[in-house]
Amino acid sequence: MDQYEQLKQPLALNRHLLPVMCAALPWVDYLPLSTWLLFVMGSLLLAGRIAGQSFRAGKPDFLLLLFLAFYGLQLLGFAFRSEAAQNLFSLEQKAALLFVPLLLSGYLRQFPESWITGVRGFIAGNLAAGSYCLAVAIARYLSTGHSGVFFYHAYSGAIGANAIYLSLHAALALGLALLYFRNGRLRLPVYLMVLITAFLFGNILLLSSRMIIAFSVLFLVWYLRTALRSRAVRITTLTMTGLGLAALLFTSNPVVQRYEQLRLTSAKEILTRTDFTNYPFNGMEIRLLLWRMGAELLSAREAWLQGAGGRAYHQALNEKMKAYHLFEGNDATGDTGYLNYNMHNQYAENLVQYGVAGLALLLLLLGAAFRTGLTRGNAPLVYGICLFSIAFLTESVLETQQGILLFTTFIYGEWKRSKLAM
Repeated sequence: MDQYEQLKQPLALNRHLLPVMCAALPWVDYLPLSTWLLFVMGSLLLAGRIAGQSFRAGKPDFLLLLFLAFYGLQLLGFAFRSEAAQNLFSLEQKAALLFVPLLLSGYLRQFPESWITGVRGFIAGNLAAGSYCLAVAIARYLSTGHSGVFFYHAYSGAIGANAIYLSLHAALALGLALLYFRNGRLRLPVYLMVLITAFLFGNILLLSSRMIIAFSVLFLVWYLRTALRSRAVRITTLTMTGLGLAALLFTSNPVVQRYEQLRLTSAKEILTRTDFTNYPFNGMEIRLLLWRMGAELLSAREAWLQGAGGRAYHQALNEKMKAYHLFEGNDATGDTGYLNYNMHNQYAENLVQYGVAGLALLLLLLGAAFRTGLTRGNAPLVYGICLFSIAFLTESVLETQQGILLFTTFIYGEWKRSKLAM
């Protein structure tokens, strides 16, 4: 057998790696299997080209160019502030903005049918992650009797994940499951889909991300209204859903307590106060202060157009935090307090780092994907863009490896599915 023919046989396994990679995404902080598999998939694609297999990267599409431009911002930040360690770190951390779209562009051309199995793998991975977190929480509750183990970071900590990011995974899996079931790409018995929906939504509630809970509720109400054909079944289902939410909202539980932390009456004080010594911030208050300081930083430097030098802005922001007497941590425990906090808003993050151009590029990327989803009738892509756009309001999702991998994989993957009419 020719040496190239010998090489081709194991390369055929590459078509089965995407579902495993997607299934491992919710576990990435516990085990970085997804990143290893992405490297393997890319290596096998290149080896396949060497072996003479059909491999066409094709003409770069618009969204791919936007992702490349997004990574180009990181290169510019490093070029102008190469002495800043944060900018070097940004180059390394955000390599997925460059690598994942390029990989999927070639991979899905060669194995177009694998995207559907990738989505199924992602749903299965989230079900497994939720089951493991629930099992660990039950075990901890039986040993401690403390119900807090079922909520927020205590719940997601079983797989080393941040509760907000794990809820983002669960919400994406929920939308993909229902929308793929609706278009016939996920063929499961109705009773099993009901169980999957209830389990994923239950996990979203336990993970207690306020924005994602609200978004998921609105999506479920819309889905039930449009998907259920029988008026009686639709009314019954919506009524039961409403009663369940009412029971949650009008009883004392950690989910309701998360919403009760929103003290909007303190907004004026946060926007004017200059001494925050021992100030008891809640989640929204610290975000509001971060956005205020980011705006002050850009104004002081007259940097609204070009930004504050990429991720190097943390140096100046840390000095502003010290001037406002925010908690700086404890050397004895290794706690760094609020130092090096990001903007907790992806739109503000892009604006502070790269100015108007950075914000415009992010909005253009989201808008282009959303428009393609609408014109091509790709409901999962529209859902994904809406979900991330909402999550970007309170989290700098693309400042974490987990967020970058999730965003690039599913937004570009669904875009490519639309373009290849899979």
